[in-house]
Amino acid sequence: METLLLRLRVLCFQSTTIIQRNNQRNRHRRRRRHDDDEPPFFILFLQVGTVLLLVCLATFHVYQYYTTSNSNGVVSTNDTYGDDDDYDYDAVNAAKQQDDKKELKLNQLLHPIKQEQQSQSQNNNDIDEETIIIKAPVRKTAPPLPNFELSKSAEWDVYSTYDRCSPLLANENNNNSNSNNNKPFWQAVRELQKNFTETYGGENAARMLLDRGMTTFRSSSSNSNSFTNTSTSTPPIDIIVTACRLRQAKLEKRPFRLAFGGYSVTTGHGNRHSDSYPFQLKEFLEPIIKLAGIVSLKVNNAAIGGVPSFPYGWCMKEFWGGETKTTAINDAQSIPDVVSWDFGMNEPGGPEGLEAYVRHLLSTYNSNIGPPPKLIVKDYFAADHRKDVLAKYSSLLRDPIVLHTDVAAKPFLAREEEFRPLGFQKWREWGAPKGSPGQAPHHPAVQEHKLNGYILAMHFVTALEYMIYMEERENEKRKSEDTNWCQQHSSTTTSESLSSGDVSSLTPFFSLPPPESKRIANDTKLHYDGILFGNPIMDQSININNIKNVTSTQNGTFVSWIMNPVRCRTTFEPKVSGDLSEIIVSGSIGEDLDVLLPKSQYYYNKGWTFDLSEAEKTAKKKLSTYPDGLGFRDSKEAYYGIYESSTMTLLLPYEMTEIDLEVEQNSSLLPKAGDSASEFYGSVVICQVNEKSLNSFDPDSCNFDTDVGVRIGGINVTQNNTKMFDTIGSVYLGKPICKHITIPSEALLTSHNTLLNEGDDPSLGVVGQSDHIKLLEEDQTGLLVEVFVSNPHIVHINQACSISHVVWEEKATKFIEYRKIQSTTKK
Repeated sequence: METLLLRLRVLCFQSTTIIQRNNQRNRHRRRRRHDDDEPPFFILFLQVGTVLLLVCLATFHVYQYYTTSNSNGVVSTNDTYGDDDDYDYDAVNAAKQQDDKKELKLNQLLHPIKQEQQSQSQNNNDIDEETIIIKAPVRKTAPPLPNFELSKSAEWDVYSTYDRCSPLLANENNNNSNSNNNKPFWQAVRELQKNFTETYGGENAARMLLDRGMTTFRSSSSNSNSFTNTSTSTPPIDIIVTACRLRQAKLEKRPFRLAFGGYSVTTGHGNRHSDSYPFQLKEFLEPIIKLAGIVSLKVNNAAIGGVPSFPYGWCMKEFWGGETKTTAINDAQSIPDVVSWDFGMNEPGGPEGLEAYVRHLLSTYNSNIGPPPKLIVKDYFAADHRKDVLAKYSSLLRDPIVLHTDVAAKPFLAREEEFRPLGFQKWREWGAPKGSPGQAPHHPAVQEHKLNGYILAMHFVTALEYMIYMEERENEKRKSEDTNWCQQHSSTTTSESLSSGDVSSLTPFFSLPPPESKRIANDTKLHYDGILFGNPIMDQSININNIKNVTSTQNGTFVSWIMNPVRCRTTFEPKVSGDLSEIIVSGSIGEDLDVLLPKSQYYYNKGWTFDLSEAEKTAKKKLSTYPDGLGFRDSKEAYYGIYESSTMTLLLPYEMTEIDLEVEQNSSLLPKAGDSASEFYGSVVICQVNEKSLNSFDPDSCNFDTDVGVRIGGINVTQNNTKMFDTIGSVYLGKPICKHITIPSEALLTSHNTLLNEGDDPSLGVVGQSDHIKLLEEDQTGLLVEVFVSNPHIVHINQACSISHVVWEEKATKFIEYRKIQSTTKK
């Protein structure tokens, strides 16, 4: 039994082994069979290639089917050669015939049935293969420019003035010796007109650009509207006044000076600084200026990226130049003949920013021998409120203009690129290399700057044409240069409503009309801050009957508005005078270091550090990778301080003016150390640097309103005596940047030498110990201002507060009091 079981086990094992071996053999057979069925790689490559080729041929067949013509053998093409005319095959050159034959053979190969039908059709109609017609391509025809309607202002543009004044067109002047002497001038004018015409699509289109791209505030005389009067009728007053400005520079044998302010659009960000429209204007105008007998054309582009009109408007002389007794006079600091500001982007809304700016312009460059500088406002065409303000002040400004090319360029930019005049092609092509800082949609590119420069140049050429004509016409009448045909237009009046009477006996300052912004903007809540708009003064001693068109009276008392003298010190560049460091007595550091160098916490702990923000440094470093930094000079340095920086001490000097000389003999009217500061100083304004980072709310960064403390004349200023400006024109991207501080009644004046002598007192810190602060032979009286960070949590560089402008107004009441004494004495 056991032997049987053993044999069964052996048999089962053998059977299992046999089955396993058979299964293994079957698996090997299937694997070999599978390997034998797989084709080699080159066979797969040929198969795939064949499929792709068939797909390509089928696609080409479909393409040929839809692009070939009908069976009569006419072949069409999408190339553009000309108009809709057909060209006969026999007129095509031999190379073209060979190409067409090759194409025909290819068609026969791809779709022989169709070609056979075509051949049969050709045989039936006795058409030879050599007579195949090729349809000519079509070239788009540029639609003509519309005939633009011109306004009445075009009656005295550069074209019509040339027709009226040029001796090259007036037969009666052809033999005039003066005309021959000025022939190069008139030829240059004609050449500039020709270039302008060709660049912008013809004379009508070019004149439309001048007409719609600029607003003037002119009143034409009754006989100034005839185009056919080549004897020259009287032009509008604004042309005469501008011509007289040019004439004055010629008589004084000095350059004609233009100064431009504004922000990144005016300074030219995104391009090279030399591409900006002030320098485009110089390029077009300077050759003609010189041919007119003027020494040269000086252009100062002092625009700064991201700067509102204030605090800039308080610092006009510092950026543009102007005679002061505290600075050495050179050509850069001379009073400009023309000034400009860009209101377009940073100051939307009401007109109060522009009106405050105009009032400061009138008071800053007040002169009894001529009008204030010509004002150019760059703005948008739709800014009607600001144009209304300029219209109200046009009798004081004499010849202001508004430059607004947006509406003028619109019809040309709406056309396809290839159909635009040359001046509007490549409209968004930048002057700087691709990727340069500032290449943003809101910045104009080179062609737009060029258009702005052209329009302004044509405006000044119009005045030059009239100037040269008047010189030629009246040369025989004038026996000496003392006779000036401009004399009747050169004197300035305070206002048409204040044009005569005893106003000058009331105040030596420029008398202004009441502000207009509240009425123009229909905003009864608008507050007229004295340092922005001036202050009204009333006096019963003025005989109202002697003043024409008096509109400002109160209970029978004459009311006049005057601006207090405003002084400024700034850290921003490019300035020609008024550096903030001039009035710092102590508490600052870093003025002698490169602003691009990193400043460690050590500097900030030691004092208020002259520095740039990190964003400004990054932008400057990126600019430095280009040759000469693309020519840009604008920079927003500032003094940065933290709680450990302690106190920065400043002495705001009481600056003597030409008017002060009249009261110099009366010592009781002059300030002295120990006098009440509020009798001589109206207020103080301190501004932080305007940066985009101000708009990001960071609870740990400096809040300029609450974290910066001030002492004036030794008295702590309470929060109730300060406020942040929120008027349009004095905020940056909706954020107030300037603090207005009232002078405490207890504050007293001090003097430069008094501060230095008191510096020996350890309690006064380093006052009087700085190397650059020296005793003066003639002591300088002033107001002591101390600035410090009051929040002990402002301890890190990234939290720092900043100061970029210090502005103060000096009261005019002492001078008014002196004039009253004079008036009473004379009576």
